[in-house]
Parts: sequence; structure tokens; C-alpha cells
Amino acid sequence: MASLPDDDACRCGRDATAARRPMSIVSAKITVDENFHQSTRLPRSVRARTLAEPTTGGPTVRTDTPHGDGLVLRPWAERDLPQLVLIFDHPEMAHRLPVASPFDRTAAEAYLAKASASRERLYLAVTGPDDLALGEVMLNLVTGGIGYAVGPPYRGRRLAARALRLVTAYADSIPGLPSTYLEIEADNAGSIATARAIGYRPAGGEPVVVHEGRRRLVLHRWERGGAVTPRTRS
Repeated sequence: MASLPDDDACRCGRDATAARRPMSIVSAKITVDENFHQSTRLPRSVRARTLAEPTTGGPTVRTDTPHGDGLVLRPWAERDLPQLVLIFDHPEMAHRLPVASPFDRTAAEAYLAKASASRERLYLAVTGPDDLALGEVMLNLVTGGIGYAVGPPYRGRRLAARALRLVTAYADSIPGLPSTYLEIEADNAGSIATARAIGYRPAGGEPVVVHEGRRRLVLHRWERGGAVTPRTRS
């Protein structure tokens, strides 16, 4: 097995294709899957937290928070506002991600509101056993697109690869969700190394071109050929 990269640079599988067109709202009903309950010792409040409210129709989203390999992926909360600023208020984040710059407390509050209100995407904080937010993963419940980012102070710990493995395995457990994919710029070496470590490969075909302000992004699609199994190291 290939070793996982240590240079957790800004990770950005942007899911830009979906961002360019209107998306239908996806409701999510909840079932429980015990596969993720065998790894990390979690505080009771984390174990009880859900990823979505029970409704009807759409993909089925489990009630448990994905966790394993020393990480917990959970919804953002108001207590995370200082960490949102620490993670996203950085030139590289503004370069790779569609986030405000500077990313101050007001921007963090707006981001939290957007993440909490979204019904077609899951915005999950990447946390360790102490529940401190270190980065983010995003899963699009319509298209299967995944995005990920690690805060600059927390790089060099394989966080992006570990989180990508977790969210990919979680996505595989949702009936009806398309196969996951990433969209990565050709010069984003750190993100490419992370994608390869988890089994994603270039899909070929023409890249997606996205204009964000003055930036022109050329995003290449990465797909995988098989299932990803979450690691259970605590």
C-alpha cells in the first residue's frame, strides 16, 4: 500500500461541476449503520450527534458521525467559530477555495449558517479525539462530489488523507448516492498526492473550467475504481 502524504497543503476537491448549475434539494432519512462504532473512543455528546434530521425521500444518511483512524467528522457548531477563522483565514485557502478573504468572525458566522442550512451538502469538521476542528470535508448528496481542506497550523499529520478515506467510505454507505469524485487543479500537488493515496485516479476527459472572480480554475476530475474501507485505528 502506498504511504500517505505528510504535506497536508490546502485540499480542494471543489465539486465545481455541481456548483455551476441549480441543484434539487435532497431530503435525507436516517438509518443506523454500526460499522463506524468500532474505532475511536468518543465523548457521549459526539456519539449522539446526527448528520441530518429525519425526513423522507432522497439518499439515506446514517445517524452516526463517521470516525476512525484518530478522527471524527461531525457537523460544524457555534463553538467552532474561532477555529473556522484559524483554518480559512489564509492566502492559500483564499486561492484554492471559494471562501471570503479576509475570513474573519463575520465570515465564519456566515459560513456556519450556510453549512447548517444546506440540505444537499454535508459540511463536516475534521476533528481529533479532543473535538478540536482541524479542517473540513464536504460531501455533495446530489452528485457525490467531495471537497476537503486542512488548516495551515495542522498540516503534516496526514489529516487530509485520513479524512478523505473516512468520508469516501461514509458516502459508499448511502444508498442511491453516485460514486464519489474529486475535482483538482493540476498544480495542487498536495491534493493530488492525497487523492492517489486513497485510490482516486484521473478520470480523463476535458477538465472543467470555472471562473471565480479574477481567477480561472481548470479542474480535473478524479474517480476511484473500488470501495474504500475506513481504518479503525483509534
